[in-house]
Amino acid sequence: MELTIDIQYEQIIDLIKQLPQNKITQLSNFLADKSIAHKKTASKNDDLQALLLKGPTMSNEQYDIFLQNRKMFNQWRVN
Repeated sequence: MELTIDIQYEQIIDLIKQLPQNKITQLSNFLADKSIAHKKTASKNDDLQALLLKGPTMSNEQYDIFLQNRKMFNQWRVN
C-alpha cells in the first residue's frame, strides 16, 4: 500500500519547526547523510563520464572499415 501526500515546501518547513529539538537534530543528521551519499554517487558518475569522454574514438576511416567488416560478417553468418 502506498500513500502520497501533496505538501508544499512552506508547509514542510512549518511542520519541521513544530518538531522538538532532538527530532530536528535527527532530521538534520539524516539529511546530511543523504547529501553525502548523493555526492558520492554523483562523483562516481562524473568520474565515469570523464573517463568515457577521454577514451579513444574512431576516425571516419576506421568507422567505414568497421561498417564494411560488419557487413561481411553478416553475409558470412547468413551463408
